[in-house]
Amino acid sequence: RGDIISFNSRLCQMLTSIGLDLDNAATLPGATFAMMRRQNSVLELAQVGDAIVIAILNNGEVIYSPNQVRKHDGYLDPMLENFMRNIGIKKYSRDLEKLSDDEVRSLRGPAWDKFYPVYIANKFNDVNRIASPHSFGLLNGQRTLSDFIWSRNLNVDDVLCVLLLTDGFFRGGMIQGLSDVEIAENIYKIYKIGGWTSVLQEAREAERKISKRNYIDHAEATGYAIEFV
Repeated sequence: RGDIISFNSRLCQMLTSIGLDLDNAATLPGATFAMMRRQNSVLELAQVGDAIVIAILNNGEVIYSPNQVRKHDGYLDPMLENFMRNIGIKKYSRDLEKLSDDEVRSLRGPAWDKFYPVYIANKFNDVNRIASPHSFGLLNGQRTLSDFIWSRNLNVDDVLCVLLLTDGFFRGGMIQGLSDVEIAENIYKIYKIGGWTSVLQEAREAERKISKRNYIDHAEATGYAIEFV
């Protein structure tokens, strides 16, 4: 945790030196992350944003980090879908669900143009602002990042497996109506069946089911698994 705060402070200095406004998260580059470091017999886990950490202990307990961006996305995604839906009706006189894949793709650019001011305003309000009801952390040089760093230290002898993954591995129906711990448990169950290939297949199938309402074809998915034997 201390090293993350130190790195973020150096990032703050760098971004300030090139004239960026550290009070405006909407204009800052940033990153979410999930990480693990081993220091002798201790595993240090840390997370910010919508990348997540899942640690499975030898006793079956599941340690998981929250997806901090769920409320933010849950608030904004329906707005973007509504822009796509309205543009689709005007352009094709049909609802989203009745459009072809290419027709849906043709709506994304115009929908983003309309959605962008809403997105920027909410990014300004939500990023690293603990008072916002849709707040989430982002590594972007802002000092208030420290309010959002999730961290745990575990004894390596207690740990069976650690998964570090971006949100491209949990999409649509894989998360809808589920708590963070239910999502973590389900991801690990799928991982045990066939590794990352199985998890990605499940995520792609979930994306396929919402493809008519989605603003992208496929989300970026990066994952690491560390198994202890």
